[in-house]
Amino acid sequence: MQDQVFKFLTKQEPFSILPEAELKQISESVAIEKYAKGYSLSLQGRTKLDHIYIIKDGLLELFYESEGEKELSGTLGPGEIFGGISILMNAGITVRSVQIVEYATLYLLPENVFLDICKMHTDIYEHFAAKFRNRMMNKS
Repeated sequence: MQDQVFKFLTKQEPFSILPEAELKQISESVAIEKYAKGYSLSLQGRTKLDHIYIIKDGLLELFYESEGEKELSGTLGPGEIFGGISILMNAGITVRSVQIVEYATLYLLPENVFLDICKMHTDIYEHFAAKFRNRMMNKS
């Protein structure tokens, strides 16, 4: 299974820029989880993440909740990542709720491994920081 994770990550930004040996080592720490349609992966402002989710297959819906109303903010599909910005910029607390829309297989990269990668590779940190800045500018 870890070989499958390694091959997948070699094609996914920002992990594709990592040296092969390091990416193989990282792949060893990844867990694989499957989630059914309708499962709530995180609740806005209440869920503390201890890993990032890398979507192998399936579809996730991201939304904000305000006064009991759900406001769709987007979807994530294969190759996309959820949780990196929350871990780096918000002490791991999710700023949006996430629900599984289509049966999904997710790769879970532990928070400590993710943070180590970001410390050793500023370009990976910058990948997530840039996404955060873009979201903040769009919200303005």
